[in-house]
Amino acid sequence: MTIKYLELNPREEYVYANADYFTAWSKHQKFQFSNTTELEDFISKNNLTEKFLIYAVYDNTDACIGTIN
Repeated sequence: MTIKYLELNPREEYVYANADYFTAWSKHQKFQFSNTTELEDFISKNNLTEKFLIYAVYDNTDACIGTIN
């Protein structure tokens, strides 16, 4: 599985470009990563089957940038 990126508006693009870290959220789990490459490596190694929302986090704001189905 890989990240399916959403079409981002300018604010979301800014948050994504300047993100301090990224999170993957499901109903039951939350994971934090330094970058999307680290996240994609984790996905491929762990064969995740749940749906996750991917957020970029910058300063005191975040933006949903994609999903894992």
